[in-house]
Amino acid sequence: MWIDSHAHLDFPDFRERLDAVVEQARQAGVEGIMTIGTVGHEPGVWQRVSQIIERFDGVYAALGVHPHDASKFDSRLAQEIESCMQHPKVLAWGEIGLDYHYDFAPKDVQIEAFRKQIRLAQRVAKPIVIHSREAEEDTARILEEEYAGSSQPPGVLHCFSSGQELADRGLALGFHLGFGGMLTFRKAESIRSTAAAAPLDRLLVETDSPYLAPVPHRGKVNQPAFAALVGEKLAEVRGITPQEAAAATSSNFERLFLRRQS
Repeated sequence: MWIDSHAHLDFPDFRERLDAVVEQARQAGVEGIMTIGTVGHEPGVWQRVSQIIERFDGVYAALGVHPHDASKFDSRLAQEIESCMQHPKVLAWGEIGLDYHYDFAPKDVQIEAFRKQIRLAQRVAKPIVIHSREAEEDTARILEEEYAGSSQPPGVLHCFSSGQELADRGLALGFHLGFGGMLTFRKAESIRSTAAAAPLDRLLVETDSPYLAPVPHRGKVNQPAFAALVGEKLAEVRGITPQEAAAATSSNFERLFLRRQS
């Protein structure tokens, strides 16, 4: 059994064929999916996400304000997300973080929104899902300042493609690393090296659907079924069987997000 720890099932790519997408995932051995609601990006996110998680067994959610939308983060959105955290199938706050590749929000605004959402997640005792792009040093520093000595659940550095230093600093704080389709890309040796070196009990498999489809589907619309391909590549990188990789990454997901002890 694989678990896709990061997908966007409420995005337009899936709205007209969601039943088929979920069924294809299950046929591929992907029996769990966490769909990420980017609150503030467009209206109606929670309404769509709540309908999805209530409709499908094994589908969970995280909610947060993406760094691209950091300028929209305010007390109203904070209260809306915090209220949604009471739903039993909302497992995490995210995705949140920093993205310096684009200039959709100024850096200082992104940092403020990131810190505030971390503190809100800690208040409701939820893990966080982190987006970090070309912002490794600030991401690591903020996590260290906010989580060092904390008893609150950490979270995951999703779609990990950063350097080894961020991986090491995140792991030292108890964070997990989420690996997606880029793990299969021909020129992604550094990502594979990080996946090979990290502790097996800190690894998660994801797709980031509909983005970043793995080989041999690169360039096409990604979907949760392809988490199995990512997992198989992770097994190859680690020198273990796909069954061992599936068991480990699923157990990691359940321990981090569902608070189940293996």
